[in-house]
Amino acid sequence: MFESLFSPLQINGITVKNRLLVPAMVTNFATEEGLCTPKLASYHEAKAKGGWGLIITEDYAVAPEGRGFRGVPGLWTDEQMESHKAIPEAVHKYDGAKIFASYQLLMYLWEIRM
Repeated sequence: MFESLFSPLQINGITVKNRLLVPAMVTNFATEEGLCTPKLASYHEAKAKGGWGLIITEDYAVAPEGRGFRGVPGLWTDEQMESHKAIPEAVHKYDGAKIFASYQLLMYLWEIRM
């Protein structure tokens, strides 16, 4: 009945080892500046170690005004981008696990508040 769960899946030329997917879940494990922390990297590494085929990160903010809450990972500075390299490095240690980033842009809320 569940044989297909453990069969590979192709997504735009990327082979995912099985059909077990972890959706984006908010952790608030990044720093106030949006940098990756060891806790955030190990959170995703544990999913890969557990055998999940595809992990989708929590929403990454692409501008400081686009954060919806504290502890949101950011990708608007070089320092942030460099710090978040730890996540795919940790995930890819485990038997073909893949990770996709989810992006958050709450600029429209910022404009409404103005």
